[in-house]
Amino acid sequence: MAFCSVIRRHFNVTAYREATEGSPLFTESIFRLIKLGIPRNKAIAEWKGKLGEEVRMAALHREISKLSLEARRVLLACTYMGESANVELKQVTGYDDARMTKCIAELRSLFLLNAPEFIKEVPRFKVPGNTTRLIIEIEKELVADPSSLKKTIQKLRSKGIRGKTARVGEAINQGVALLREKRFKDAIKTIEVCMKQIGPNPDLMLMLGRCNFELSIEKDDHTANTTARQYFKKAYDLGQRKSRLYEWWHQSEIKADHAGGAIEVCNLAINDNIIPISDWKIKKAYSLHKLAWKHINNGNPSEGLRELKKSVTEIKETMQQTETSKFEIDTYKNVIDRINMERIELLEQLCRSFEECEHSLEELIKIIKAGENRIIAVTTVADIFYKMILIIKNEPVIGSHHIMAARNRFQDTIYIIRQYNFPKIEEKINLENKMESTLQDFISFLTEKGIRP
Repeated sequence: MAFCSVIRRHFNVTAYREATEGSPLFTESIFRLIKLGIPRNKAIAEWKGKLGEEVRMAALHREISKLSLEARRVLLACTYMGESANVELKQVTGYDDARMTKCIAELRSLFLLNAPEFIKEVPRFKVPGNTTRLIIEIEKELVADPSSLKKTIQKLRSKGIRGKTARVGEAINQGVALLREKRFKDAIKTIEVCMKQIGPNPDLMLMLGRCNFELSIEKDDHTANTTARQYFKKAYDLGQRKSRLYEWWHQSEIKADHAGGAIEVCNLAINDNIIPISDWKIKKAYSLHKLAWKHINNGNPSEGLRELKKSVTEIKETMQQTETSKFEIDTYKNVIDRINMERIELLEQLCRSFEECEHSLEELIKIIKAGENRIIAVTTVADIFYKMILIIKNEPVIGSHHIMAARNRFQDTIYIIRQYNFPKIEEKINLENKMESTLQDFISFLTEKGIRP
């Protein structure tokens, strides 16, 4: 009672009630005007009978007039964003920590309210609902380029985020802003807290994968990359099908030197029709090439050759199935040439036995018939044939299958030589003569051994 008496003595409650007609918004606005320096009686007299909205706008104009230009920009940004973390406001406005701290302090007493935080290290703010519309109405008074500010916000904030609640989008936006500042642990903690609140979510799971993947790149942290791969798999299992998932997942598998995993991701992208399909087929070809060399380096060249063949097939299918520019076609052809060169060298290296020589000849002839037209391929066919004849000569027992293979492979090889367009005719003649000489020498060898050719 004593307190009320004091209030009545110092403030004409009846006058306030008559002026505002009991409207809370009107009353709040009158008090804000008084706080800004307008004498009490003048404020009541001037605004008596007016709409509360008009009074609120007048108070707003006076309050804004006292704000620094930087604080005005922060206020409008926060209004546009609805709710935001201080780290997001920094990036939208381009202000450093010191300037942002000053702006927040300037706005806190009049406009900004604390919003629910994800983690204590990252405060969040919002503008009261009854102020938001009024601020947007006078946006051009706050900043000279409101449309530019909106575009910056749209560019920095995630697009198309759908979750069980708007909280998912808020958490992801905060996490992305923290990643830009390389605050990886805070970004991860933000998403984990949100996940605990709403349960497993494909967008949050994808974001956790991204946070750990970017951490692994920045710190060369293999454990973080392993964690990222696990989260990407969980996001996929939860129904996530955004193209970014496949991109980050594939990159994380490549970073882990897990070519098999990279191929699986490519197959998922192709089967899920993640466009452009041609990109995923090329990525698959690249991953198959990596897998091939893992086999080769681990002492399994035969398996490596199979994967190299698959790699070339993927590239050729891409060239046939998609419209590509001359530059892309030339690029693909150069890649095929490089891989075929690896195949040619491997096939020659694998000729350690009769069976291996025969297999290498068959495979190399297939490569040539499929379009390989470099002279090195043709001369290598001839070299492998010579090697096969030498190996047969050193066999403890020469059977009819050896003789039949020599005859058939000679016919295949001489056909390839005769069909090839050598730069100089002398090269073709010399190679044909060498082949004929090798065959005649082999026949003579068999005759000496008493073996019927």
